[in-house]
Amino acid sequence: MDPNSAELHAVSAQPPRSAKLGGGIYAIVDGETLGWPAAPDDPQLIAVVRQSAEFALAAAQAGAVAVQLRYKAATSAAQTACARAMIRAVGSALPIVVNDDIAVALAVGSGLHLGQTDGDLTAARCELGDLALLGWSTHDLDQIDKANQLPMDYCGFGPVRSTASKRNPEPETGWAMLADACARCARPVVAIGGLQWQDAAIARSAGAHGMAVIGAWLRDGDGANSPMAARVALTRIVRAWQEG
Repeated sequence: MDPNSAELHAVSAQPPRSAKLGGGIYAIVDGETLGWPAAPDDPQLIAVVRQSAEFALAAAQAGAVAVQLRYKAATSAAQTACARAMIRAVGSALPIVVNDDIAVALAVGSGLHLGQTDGDLTAARCELGDLALLGWSTHDLDQIDKANQLPMDYCGFGPVRSTASKRNPEPETGWAMLADACARCARPVVAIGGLQWQDAAIARSAGAHGMAVIGAWLRDGDGANSPMAARVALTRIVRAWQEG
């Protein structure tokens, strides 16, 4: 992708958004879903870095409010290269969030999303500072209660539906528990877990601040989407959220 292209400049030149999370669709670029290798050699890494930037740009153009890099199997060096490419691609158009690895987030100046077992959230806030976007995965109401005492910006809650994006997912929460979590949480709640464009209105009516998507924009049937196809899919999801 040409960093001087008019298309890229049009996104990067948009007014800066707040580092905190806007309401809407939270797009996750997941390496496993896209078939990225766990230990890419140099040519593979070049291709993966290019794709990460292209998917981030596609998300910005489709109207996502944030993009998360989820490349759990890769080294911190590979994740850092991808995250830097994503930040260059979108400029200030929307926040880039790194999954789990605080060293990567600190290296590139991105946001960070932590799971329940991925480190101390209070310590992460101290290291990242107050401006970085910081999220935390929650799966039940007890964790929501704990989240109310912790310094994150949003809670991911789910999986609302069955999901193929995790090998050992938590039990499904369902819509009723999502609504309870949204009512109970002092932070914005982002619904996640097997959600499709048809679920956007339901998630909004449950009180969700946002809805995270992986397969809904990255896959079509049994195959991974190209960045262009992903942008089309995500545009539909964003529109469904806005109309919901």
